[in-house]
Amino acid sequence: MASVVVLRVVLVNISSSFRMDNSMMGIANGIVLDGRQNSIDRSAVPIVTFLFMAAVMFPLFMPQNFTVDKLLRAQVAFVMVIAAYLAEVIRAGLQAVPKGQYEAAASMGLTFWPTTILITLPQALRITIPGLVNTFISIFKDTSLVAVIGLFDLLGTAKAVLVDPKWIGFAVEVYFFVACVYFVFSFAVSQYSQYLERMLTARTLH
Repeated sequence: MASVVVLRVVLVNISSSFRMDNSMMGIANGIVLDGRQNSIDRSAVPIVTFLFMAAVMFPLFMPQNFTVDKLLRAQVAFVMVIAAYLAEVIRAGLQAVPKGQYEAAASMGLTFWPTTILITLPQALRITIPGLVNTFISIFKDTSLVAVIGLFDLLGTAKAVLVDPKWIGFAVEVYFFVACVYFVFSFAVSQYSQYLERMLTARTLH
């Protein structure tokens, strides 16, 4: 019963907060940022710093009657972090593309954006599949950090369930269920990435 209650609350919580649009926006921002060199490592700032700035510092710079929902601020913070991480991963993939690919595109008269979108970026994304998957899994596990700004995540929801006197004594079952959710998601994503990598490699060879 405890697992059922946790699952219901978690599904509602996940669907209403950290949806896949955060990852999609992060990918888009990462691709935009990937080709730009920066002397400062964008991925060196901890996620907690972004969450703290979004939850505590951001309202201090806004007018008194202007408010933004804390959940939205947390989502924006995660989008910024995902964009920074993916920018570094995708930039590494672009640097791994052979220089001859750029020269061949230039010989065909292609400009920068057609060359990037049609030739180099698809190859870079295929190369960076392991790095992208590692980033997604890491971000998924880091969603538990929203507890520092008073939001509920998977683990926080499990803790909230244990406060109810009806579920006292089910701590082992609840935490085991949460661990299974994290493990199943991470394992499934990693296995799918390996399958996708093998499929793309096979298509390239043929």
